[in-house]
Amino acid sequence: MKNFRVRRIHIVCLAIATAEILIAAFVLWKNAIWNETKIQTASKQSVLSETQEEKTSGIQENEKTATQNQEETKPVEEAVSSMPSMRVKLKNSDNTSFEHAKVIITCPDTFHIQSGTKEQIFTGGQTVTITPEHPFFQEGSIRVASEGGFVIIDSILRRGISHEYEGVLDLYLNEQGIVIVNELPLEDYVSKVVPSEMPVSYGLEAAKLQAVCARTYAYERILHQKTIDNYGSFADDSVDYQVYNSAGYQEISAQGAKLHQV
Repeated sequence: MKNFRVRRIHIVCLAIATAEILIAAFVLWKNAIWNETKIQTASKQSVLSETQEEKTSGIQENEKTATQNQEETKPVEEAVSSMPSMRVKLKNSDNTSFEHAKVIITCPDTFHIQSGTKEQIFTGGQTVTITPEHPFFQEGSIRVASEGGFVIIDSILRRGISHEYEGVLDLYLNEQGIVIVNELPLEDYVSKVVPSEMPVSYGLEAAKLQAVCARTYAYERILHQKTIDNYGSFADDSVDYQVYNSAGYQEISAQGAKLHQV
């Protein structure tokens, strides 16, 4: 009987010890899981933080690049905006005279004809013929301007076709007929000289050189006020100065005529 009690006590102690070991193991396992969760959470937070920093850095870098690009293009934009206007006297279709018997104008956009206090407004697509008898000449010269920035002169043909003229047209009446002076920004003038003076087959770099020459020549005449008549023209549109607006639009010539930053 005594031995049975001793054995029973041993069994109970062994059970208690086993339970304590199991409890300790459970606690250790739980702590390990909790620590692993903390590590994973910290790792995720670190990855998210790094990703956010990369995004922020990328945004800042893009903003910096955009700012640099704006700063790089600003001198070119300022140069273009500060360019003066060029005034070009236009010859008739066969390049024999500056006096025109009539001026036929059309435009895809709304355009205006003004002289002194008088004004007429025409819708896009209309064609207007101005002769020496036009009543607006009683007010003085006539200015033609389009809301789209250019007009088409159907009464002047270059290489058999009519062309667009940027800027405005000033019409003056004299004893022989109507004199046309085209006033436009210098860069628009250059863009029309390049394809007229040089074939596109010469390539882009040649067009760029031609643009430098055309711009320099025109700017020098404007700067020193080298006019050729009493109408304030700095050149005409023939080979006597620079051939202007005798060719249609050419992509290579347009690219070469752009004012580039050096």
